[in-house]
Amino acid sequence: MSTRGAPVPGQAETIEQGRAPRAPRSRRSRTALVLAVAGLVLVAVVADHQERRRESERLDGCVRDASSSVRFASARVDGIANYVRPALDSRVPAFLRRRLDHLVSVSVAPTVPGVRRARDRCRAVRVLVFHGGLQATRADCLALLERDLGYLGGILRDGSRAFASRSLPAGRCTAP
Repeated sequence: MSTRGAPVPGQAETIEQGRAPRAPRSRRSRTALVLAVAGLVLVAVVADHQERRRESERLDGCVRDASSSVRFASARVDGIANYVRPALDSRVPAFLRRRLDHLVSVSVAPTVPGVRRARDRCRAVRVLVFHGGLQATRADCLALLERDLGYLGGILRDGSRAFASRSLPAGRCTAP
């Protein structure tokens, strides 16, 4: 082609379209790229493992607190219920029944702060969303503690609820 755009006799005209072909990567640059990606994956796996370990340690404290506080509250409820049950099983006047129910309510009250502290500690444990097993354990502990607080709250309002059957399944929230 001439400088003015007219074809020069004897030369073929070429029309280029798109990008010019890229020179193939060298074997060394491909190896470096693979090693860099592998290094990043290794760093991510190690960081995830360390975070999972820290989460697990914090969650173990939550599980211990939840199990202990629920066990203590249940023992307290069962103890006072077993203590007053013989009197309630006999024919007692209504005023005495109300007093015994009140005794049950008052005796259970000191267990509530411990269960609340355990719940707050479990709420404070943060677990990454992709650590499903740890997430499930935390959720089970929170559900157990909420159910126990509801049960204790019911007894505080009406001591006769201590004599009703109950079930507080712990799910994955069990201390070793």
